[in-house]
Amino acid sequence: MEANRASWTRCNPSRRSRTIGACTWREWSGAWSWRLYNDDFLLDDPAHHILYEAHQYFDLDHSGFYKFDYTRNGASPDRGVELIHPFAIWLKQHNVRGILTEFGVPNDDPRWLELTQRLLVYLAREEIPWIYWAGGPWWGNYRLSAEPKNGIDAPIMSVLTQHYRTTSAERDR
Repeated sequence: MEANRASWTRCNPSRRSRTIGACTWREWSGAWSWRLYNDDFLLDDPAHHILYEAHQYFDLDHSGFYKFDYTRNGASPDRGVELIHPFAIWLKQHNVRGILTEFGVPNDDPRWLELTQRLLVYLAREEIPWIYWAGGPWWGNYRLSAEPKNGIDAPIMSVLTQHYRTTSAERDR
């Protein structure tokens, strides 16, 4: 962790700039396990330029492979909120900002879309910006892709386009 602190100091010599740095630490920065692996990961940032970065997938092993269907993954409409909650609490407790930089769900079951809908409402309320995984034509038939197929939006786009702004993103403009 000391190496991370030292590198942040070197990368952020001007604390007056509006530059934002995203920092991640251990275990792929899973939001569900943030307190377990990253509870002591605080960097000196009096200008509040750091966004602590978390990832989260909602399948049984949090890998994003979604080897099982919705039911066998133990999913529920509130699973996204439940898994992000430890990260959101940690951010509040330490008066720091965070970002969910990677999450995704399969496009083949509408129940995943409801999970995502509830998650994005929660992230907006907690003022946590987000980035969906994944998009771009190179993904082909990847189940989590938000890329249109044959001119038709991926199902996840109906949810993502409803929530493309968060309060914190609007505040920082």
